[in-house]
Amino acid sequence: GGAAKRWSQLMENLAECTSLTEDVLLQSLLTRFHEHKIYTGIGEILVAVNPFQQLEIYGQDAAETYSSSAHVAKLASQAAEEDQAVGNRQPHVFKVADHLYSHVICHGGAQACIIS
Repeated sequence: GGAAKRWSQLMENLAECTSLTEDVLLQSLLTRFHEHKIYTGIGEILVAVNPFQQLEIYGQDAAETYSSSAHVAKLASQAAEEDQAVGNRQPHVFKVADHLYSHVICHGGAQACIIS
């Protein structure tokens, strides 16, 4: 019911957990793995797990889902609204890339992304 849906939504961004323990993190990653959701957010951090299979999450549809090329045409004040809309999407590497690109275009300056 509602509690299961809330837990599923909470797992997308573990920074919203009131108590983020190792057990909560591992259980969340395992649950999402079984749902073929290999990306989990922890605030500004994107955690990816190896799915050990081919997933159809990198095609043109996914690229368009996470693309916010409208950022380029908007003023910086309007970009905040678009950031909120982008923030509502499932965690994904395309989401991170789009966020970085959008901020370079709208705000200028350098951006950094650490992959480990």
